[in-house]
Amino acid sequence: MKANKFILVFVLISITGCINNHYNAENQKRINSFNIFIEKFDKDSIFRKKHISDSLEILIVDLDDDKLKIKKIEDKINLPAFQQNKYEQEDGYKWKISYKKDTVLYVQQGIDNGIYITYMFIKRHKTWYLSKIIDESE
Repeated sequence: MKANKFILVFVLISITGCINNHYNAENQKRINSFNIFIEKFDKDSIFRKKHISDSLEILIVDLDDDKLKIKKIEDKINLPAFQQNKYEQEDGYKWKISYKKDTVLYVQQGIDNGIYITYMFIKRHKTWYLSKIIDESE
């Protein structure tokens, strides 16, 4: 009976390890896919233009009036170099990156300057797009 319990525990631990390894492998594959995309997005202006969603939303939160404003989308959007600034804390900013299943959030947070902008990238039809910019700066 003890041998059966030992085998059962061993099998359960093995299955759990396999599931975790599969999840970690899939997560790493997703991160690598996005990193390849964002590098090209930063370097190639034509590629960038094609990968900004047609339905891009630019939301500005006005903290003084406690309102949400939708900014009209212009032909040319001034975007930061995401890959270059990913790990650096220069120019008064730091970055936080959150990877989810088909969404990546780049949060540009100012250091002592009130800047807080979230850039949302989504994956549709196996391709990444910039889909939303949320500016919650003070």
